[in-house]
Amino acid sequence: MKNRNAQLAYKYARAFLNVYADQALVDEQLQSKRLTEFFHNHKQLHFFLKLPERFYNVQKIIIDRLADTLHLGQPLRSLFLLLLEHQRMYLIPEICKKVNELIDAKNGRIRCMIASWPTLNEKQKTTMRAFAQKKIGSGVIATYSEDPGLIAGVSLTTDSLQWEYSVRKKLATIERLFHDGD
Repeated sequence: MKNRNAQLAYKYARAFLNVYADQALVDEQLQSKRLTEFFHNHKQLHFFLKLPERFYNVQKIIIDRLADTLHLGQPLRSLFLLLLEHQRMYLIPEICKKVNELIDAKNGRIRCMIASWPTLNEKQKTTMRAFAQKKIGSGVIATYSEDPGLIAGVSLTTDSLQWEYSVRKKLATIERLFHDGD
């Protein structure tokens, strides 16, 4: 089911971008990114998106309030109403994610997460971003976070790459050595 939803979301995202290709994609992406973050931070909304057809009016109110609160443009409002009509509101978070991915791909960008412990200073962030650029070979949009689980070190994650240099990784290697030796 999850795979089918991902495929459906991808199709809606592509259709959305095909219909609104002449509009400012950057604005749509920013709005879509805001929506993705909003749904991530407010998981209780997923319940309302999955309500059956008899709750159409409730879902319509949610769409209107969401659009007003996040200052969404007409293209996204239209998409949401289409999804409401077809009983597919639950796809909104995934469609927003796919819109961002498709726009990034079109513009030759890849998003990556750079996690570290302790926190990186600006020079270290610049160095890690350059490293990511070299590893990935595309335009990099880096997001930084802290991960005490690294113990001391840094990790770089994209959809297709996982790289880590940390005390945690070194300890895991040593632990495997002991288990393999048994």
